[in-house]
Amino acid sequence: MAIPSGGSRRQLDAMDVVDTAVPVPLDDLALHGLGVMVLVAAATGLGLLFLRPGTSVEELRTG
Repeated sequence: MAIPSGGSRRQLDAMDVVDTAVPVPLDDLALHGLGVMVLVAAATGLGLLFLRPGTSVEELRTG
């Protein structure tokens, strides 16, 4: 057990431990995750639309 910055050691009592559930907003997390996935898919599709015309084999050859 590390010594607190106050200096002395003390015994940890059972009353010092707080057992409280923290609510996790799973609905909001799922909604944000879905939104991010839609944005990534849209950005990928938009990138493919602009990238496809510039990737012909003739343009990739160097000589």
